[in-house]
Amino acid sequence: MRLKLQDLNVLKADALTNTISYGEVYKIIAHEVALSQDQLLEYLGVRIVEALRDRFAEKFSSLTLSIKKIALPINGTNALVKIFLLTVPNRKVTGWVGFLGDKQVVRCVDRLLDLPNAEFVVSTPDNPERALPADKLYGIFQANQKIKQNHVLYKIPDPSSLFNGILANPDAEMIYIATGSFYFINQVKSQWEQYRFK
Repeated sequence: MRLKLQDLNVLKADALTNTISYGEVYKIIAHEVALSQDQLLEYLGVRIVEALRDRFAEKFSSLTLSIKKIALPINGTNALVKIFLLTVPNRKVTGWVGFLGDKQVVRCVDRLLDLPNAEFVVSTPDNPERALPADKLYGIFQANQKIKQNHVLYKIPDPSSLFNGILANPDAEMIYIATGSFYFINQVKSQWEQYRFK
């Protein structure tokens, strides 16, 4: 982020009260990010700029804000698979998977299929504008050359029925994971809370 000060004489005064506290800028940005339920980074950017303008308008004449999403789905998927392969390589895994359509889905699916003896349950996240439908995600899994006989693939329309399978066929040896978009993971978390207290 770059701020252009209104008056260069402020710098010559060498007094913090006359300039912008970058600690306070950080706190404002952190606050806006923490509250964010935004679907678009651009909208989050607008909210951050407005909050900074409201606090420091008299102290700068222009503001350039750059937001970079550093937690790409493939990074998380790589980390997840690596941790499983290093720590519990022979355990059975059920992966509940749901992505938004604008993510690196093909690469993520390719990496998930490195988990041996895994079963995957694909579903559609609750984000009508951006969700990748379960049918398409299922097709991406099926088209991958890594899909083997020791991989099992299921498709359900939405995460609300994920835990029905656990209730019907409990398996104490199975590790269950949810991966994909945060929308999907939050849906699974919500369902888990309901399931856990049944």
